[in-house]
Amino acid sequence: MSATQRECPVCRTTVPPGLHGIRLECSHWVHTKCLDKKDPDFEQCASCKGDVDLNVPMVDANEPSCIDGCDYVQQPLASDSYFSSLRAQRSDPVFAWLAERKPVEWMIRNQGYGLQRMLKTGVKMDDFLKNGYTWQDLRTFKDLSLDAPSKERARQALYALKTNAEHFRDYPHLLGSVIPDLQINGRHLVELYGLYFPSETEPLVVVNGNNEKYWSAAQLVTLGMRAQDLFGAGMETLDQYAHLQPTDQDERALGMTNADVNALKTVQEEEEEVVVKQPQGRRVIIIEEEQAQPVIRIPVVPKPKMKRVHGLKPKKR
Repeated sequence: MSATQRECPVCRTTVPPGLHGIRLECSHWVHTKCLDKKDPDFEQCASCKGDVDLNVPMVDANEPSCIDGCDYVQQPLASDSYFSSLRAQRSDPVFAWLAERKPVEWMIRNQGYGLQRMLKTGVKMDDFLKNGYTWQDLRTFKDLSLDAPSKERARQALYALKTNAEHFRDYPHLLGSVIPDLQINGRHLVELYGLYFPSETEPLVVVNGNNEKYWSAAQLVTLGMRAQDLFGAGMETLDQYAHLQPTDQDERALGMTNADVNALKTVQEEEEEVVVKQPQGRRVIIIEEEQAQPVIRIPVVPKPKMKRVHGLKPKKR
């Protein structure tokens, strides 16, 4: 921390000028209330003495776990629930702060924008990554911190931020150790973060992802995928598996056995199988000859002629 940053290394909030703050000999500012009451040190701050690591985000224990009665981690906004226009969405100041790469701590403590409010506003993982925020920055949020209530909730918080498997693959320089830290496995990548095979012949894709690059078996191995996870994503044919271009090393890392490969079908085999199951046969219709019934002929009796007894002619119709 430089001397120009009037931020207390103990509580990580700004030190205002006046009687409530003091500049130590190490050139760092600190709140007088944050000094040790019994043995105050006016020479070095907690950071310079090594008591605190300023690279580790300081989590605000008072960050709300819900807002307006709704927990947006457990009840995230649907994809179609975001603001209808980009202009309306960008009117919220949080997007300008993200573009300026304001510290997450500052947005939480000074502006009241914790994770819940950001989720309600429509902030997504893309908004953090495109502005250069790292996994270390995101760990400032209580639900993503080292002291998060549970790893399951932290994984759910990533899902609420519209995180998908592409983010883990394409931003390892920013997301770093998120997968081991939150114990994200192949099942999570399928069920939470969108990996799936859309059809018997198409390659692996991601729900709501960009899907501009093919997935490879080597990339899946890096993310911790296993053979059973591929089957869970809907892999049934050799065509789907071939799109991943697995090497022998990839197959060993995935735990893909010969039995697994042999269980996969080709689309051609499936078509032939259908033909075999539904052969075209000749329909034979047997018509039984009915026994002849005796025919009774009824003579037709001619209608008798009637004489007119009056001289009126019939009206024409």
